[in-house]
This record gives sequence, structure tokens and C-alpha cells, in this order.
Amino acid sequence: MTLLDAINQSLSVRKNSLLFKLTKELYTPFRSEYDACVSQLVNAEELLAASKLPIHIFSSHSQDFTCNNSNKIYGILVITSLRIFFFAWSKENSSLQEISADDITDVYYDTDPKEAYLRVNGRNIVFVIHDELAVVERLKKAVDELRYAQPEPEAVAPVQTNPADNMDQITEAIKNLKSLLDLGAITQEEFDAKKKQLLNL
Repeated sequence: MTLLDAINQSLSVRKNSLLFKLTKELYTPFRSEYDACVSQLVNAEELLAASKLPIHIFSSHSQDFTCNNSNKIYGILVITSLRIFFFAWSKENSSLQEISADDITDVYYDTDPKEAYLRVNGRNIVFVIHDELAVVERLKKAVDELRYAQPEPEAVAPVQTNPADNMDQITEAIKNLKSLLDLGAITQEEFDAKKKQLLNL
């Protein structure tokens, strides 16, 4: 998926909103803003989601995450297989704030019938998004995919273990996989394949 594809998907989620019809230009990147954001991506990154939207950025030491117009920043939020970054651009100045996958400490999510609240806590900064339900749900799914993606384990020499201990580890691994399935981070097919692999079926 390209950045343009990801942003267009986000725009299509908003299309039924009356507010979006009135303020579409706030959610559509300028060409120069888009190009500058593309230059921040690296080859190893797989794009999961992106959207131009307002977010609030706080220090991780903050005790108050109140969102208001005075601390709202418009820019492009990008979620990749390696990190979440927010790129705010202007002709005079641009800034990049990011939270790597390893630096995510917590994610808070809450909804009402129309809007949703998503807070991603990093070790140094916190991103807070308060936006349309459909948009935030899409971003939350991508954040979960980033958080729960597991790299393929490297091949290592087999270790002799107690069979009972080994079965406990397999059971725990299957429980973790089921949690990922329930969150929507993996598909039923991926769950079934990994389960068969763990059980040597």
C-alpha cells in the first residue's frame, strides 16, 4: 500500500460526515506536504494506515491529557510495521514526532456513538486522537497490528526440556494467539496455521 492509498482510504471513511463535507481541505494533504511525508518513510517499512487529521501531543510525564483547540495540531499520522509517526508540515517549519513499536507502553481506547478516543503512550511522548468513530477504529486496528506483530523466530538449536513444561509453553502460546485473533490483529487462517505448527500437526 502506498501513502496515497492509505490517505485515500481514510478520506473514504469520512465521506458520509457532514462536517467532513464542510472542512474537506483540512483532511486532504497539499502536494508538498504529502511529498515531504513520503520522504520520511524508509524501505523496510510496510504501511498499515495513514490519515491527515488533528492530534494532540503530550509529554509522557504529563498527568493531564485534556484535548482542546489550543493544543490541536494538523498533520499526517502514519502507522507502519515499525513505528507510528506524526508529520506536521508548513513552508516555514516541519516537525516529525514518532513512537517506535518497541516504545509503545500502553494504548487507551474509548468510544461513544459518533466519536472515539485513542491514546498511544510512548516512553517519551503520547499521541492522542479524538475523531470520528470510523476513522479512529481504523487507526486503532493498525496500532494493534503494529503492537502485536511478532517477528519470525530465528532458528536455534533445540533445548531439552521437561515435556510438561513444554506443553505449558505451547498452551500459553496458543492463548496468546487467540488473544491476537480476538483483537483482529491476525486472521483465522494465520491462527489455525500457527496452532498446527505449535502442536506439530
